[in-house]
Amino acid sequence: MAISLRIVPVLLDNYEVVEKLEQDIPTTFPVELEATVVAEKLDPPAYSWDTIRRQYKAWIINREITKRYYSWLSPPRRIILGICSCDAYVPGLNFVFGLASPVHGVATIYLYRLYASNKQLLYGRVLKEAVHEIGHLLGLDHCTRRKCVMSFSNSVYEVDLKTHRFCRKCSDKLVKNYS
Repeated sequence: MAISLRIVPVLLDNYEVVEKLEQDIPTTFPVELEATVVAEKLDPPAYSWDTIRRQYKAWIINREITKRYYSWLSPPRRIILGICSCDAYVPGLNFVFGLASPVHGVATIYLYRLYASNKQLLYGRVLKEAVHEIGHLLGLDHCTRRKCVMSFSNSVYEVDLKTHRFCRKCSDKLVKNYS
């Protein structure tokens, strides 16, 4: 049984990225995963914006996606990835590249700090963070292997160091849990 992924645009200004993710994400996973882009764009509520920090509250955006698609969701076989052009944070961190809420089957990635003038570099970063957050939704933790897509990234430099692929250990765990 395939894992079904819905990709939801949230405050998005780069739809080219979403269309490429729909094609590329399934080929990155060692298990069957189908991706579909949702046609409607989600606008988060005004209270998700922190006027002092000038960033969105990532946990509120995840909660809004969960509420909007609750009847469709049934993790871990049905999951959602929100793609946001904005900047976001969670308490205790200055910013996040992404946030996964595995219990609900919802994750988001935030493109603001991934931007590069080189489109190929930008897309590589976005793909890595998308695969990373989906990995969390499917039960993977951060990996200590620097090149593994599941390694933690505290800076865009660290995003650039890793690949968009799972190491053998992480790949084996996905196969064991979803085949």
